[in-house]
Amino acid sequence: MCKIISFTNASKLDIKKASEVIGEILLGIERDGYGYAVQGSQNVFGEKCVAPKFTSRLNAHNVVDLPIIEKRQSLFGVADKPTGAAIFHGRTSTNDKGLLNCHPMQRDGWHLIHNGVVTDHGEKYKKITTNDSEDVLTRLIAGIEQVEKHLSGYYAFCAIDPQGRLHVARDSIATLYMAKVPRLDSYIIATTESLIELTCKKLKLKHGAIDKIASDSYAIFDNGVMISSQKIKPRGYDQVHAGYASLSLGRELAPACASAFSALDSYGYAGDSILDSIGNGYASEQEQDDTLTDLMQELADLDDSYVIRLDGVAISAREFYQLDNVRQLSCEIIRNDGTRLDIDLLAS
Repeated sequence: MCKIISFTNASKLDIKKASEVIGEILLGIERDGYGYAVQGSQNVFGEKCVAPKFTSRLNAHNVVDLPIIEKRQSLFGVADKPTGAAIFHGRTSTNDKGLLNCHPMQRDGWHLIHNGVVTDHGEKYKKITTNDSEDVLTRLIAGIEQVEKHLSGYYAFCAIDPQGRLHVARDSIATLYMAKVPRLDSYIIATTESLIELTCKKLKLKHGAIDKIASDSYAIFDNGVMISSQKIKPRGYDQVHAGYASLSLGRELAPACASAFSALDSYGYAGDSILDSIGNGYASEQEQDDTLTDLMQELADLDDSYVIRLDGVAISAREFYQLDNVRQLSCEIIRNDGTRLDIDLLAS
């Protein structure tokens, strides 16, 4: 799965050293590319690499510059003093490989790193890459509501905009965690808890308690301080996106979740009332939408703390995910507090 690491304030970070330390971590687990971008005093600068090992070439001397060399590493921007956010990305490809598709994605002064798989349903535009992450960036440039409206699939991303602000978002499927790093006056944000722990250990930084960023969240940071936050309403994913989950997320997604998210997309975004599909038991269409979204998230996080019965016989969460949609909807699912998961809502 692709990995994200970001610092909301990198002004006290030795970027050359940090890029090499983080590069070693990420290339050790993600083999299709590594890249980073940093907000400097005058511009955003960074590097991309598709070699097995990364050595920073910031202000490097004696670099071979001949036409017979295979280009596996590139620089962009002019390296100077870091003043804002820094974003780092390790890539496992779900499309074309190579430097062109290596993160960060770059358009119109923006720089973005992304974990997930998306399909763009918006108006066609001239692409620079063959990477679906460029779709995330293009829609984000137009506003977060365009991400919500036009992208199906799943995503977590961090992006530096032309004003030097850091944009951070995750849906209910892709994960992001964060912790404070007091010495840097910064938050660290990463795909997994262990990635925060390992990065801070290698950089000899102490971090505070690690917390999970809430599902369907979007926030903007300026000089390390969060200046806005809101909930977002993603379109959800389908069976095609679920097929890439083991590569992009490192885990499989439940087929039932996929089909239900598609149903939610059909009703919630095509303008039809979900009331017509699942009855009039809720006060409003918005409440139904929220209920289905919560149900989808809970199904995606299903584990063996739940009691799952099929035809009266207990099965594991893994066995549940291996069932087809019809059989999944025949299951009885009990939470550890004794309440029943109302999976019947998806059968209507």
